[in-house]
Amino acid sequence: MMLHTKSAVMAVDDVPLLTLFSFIPQEQVCRGAQGTKCKWVDIRRQTYLPPDILMGDQRSDSRTLPLHVLGARGLATLTTNWRLLPRIASKYKQVLFEGRTTRVRVSVFIQTNGEGPYARLVDSSMDLAAEFEALSDRSYTDMAYQVWADKMPEGREYFLRNSMLTNYAFNSELKTYHNRISKVLGELVGQTRAELIVDRHSCLATQPLWLTVMGNAMVVVLKSPVPIEVRMCAPDVQRDLEGENSGCTIQVLEEIGEQGLDDLLNGYDTEMLEGSVMLGNPYTLEVAVPRRLKRKEMSPCRDTPEDVLIALAFMGGQQ
Repeated sequence: MMLHTKSAVMAVDDVPLLTLFSFIPQEQVCRGAQGTKCKWVDIRRQTYLPPDILMGDQRSDSRTLPLHVLGARGLATLTTNWRLLPRIASKYKQVLFEGRTTRVRVSVFIQTNGEGPYARLVDSSMDLAAEFEALSDRSYTDMAYQVWADKMPEGREYFLRNSMLTNYAFNSELKTYHNRISKVLGELVGQTRAELIVDRHSCLATQPLWLTVMGNAMVVVLKSPVPIEVRMCAPDVQRDLEGENSGCTIQVLEEIGEQGLDDLLNGYDTEMLEGSVMLGNPYTLEVAVPRRLKRKEMSPCRDTPEDVLIALAFMGGQQ
């Protein structure tokens, strides 16, 4: 699946760039008498980065690895060759977490040729650092063939298949939606710009969408088979001191449905948005699947079709 992609950031008029690409480190923590109750927890930057590097990138979520250390050239190379993701995830793990039981997952949303909606590219449930170690054991012949065919060994593929990114007709339809929804939301709330996010509900349950906004934002759930939890929160520093939910406004939204979407696009009464929209002025924005849902009963991320469509609108400048 050769993708010609140019953007993993959301460029919004008068609003800072919003990164839709992050490495997420987690450490296994075990408790109990025999240490048998284990779970993966996010590793905050404050626990492993020196102050000078920590201060170099204050806009990204502290639960993600610092991208600015890769440099402009490194990031440019990576975003034109996403097959480098496992190698970089492994290097991060070696340098920052040697001797610890950790994993590095990746969240990437991209556009096709820098336009249209954003869609998730990588299975966020996979440990890409471990995948690189496994792939390193390949023979030269197998590696050469798989590079030529752009194909991973069975069970090792981390790119999500059957995406609208490779479906020209579907992508074109969503581009039309994108333009119409941007216009409608702009008329509703004033000067704004909306972006469409296409996702899979089980992937969203595995890894929420994290954005640092620092401005006015609106989330509209256009389509989703499950409720969507939206958290608009204060900066990480306040939450670290006072608790995970400190300074957060949390709302669970339902989809507006096919008829509501048609009514919205046709400019009818917007009362159908009630219960499907959240408006706020957050520092960070999180879009997730509520934890109360039984995630063990969901299909794996890679086996779930794209069934979530969310509009994100941003108004005004940095606060």
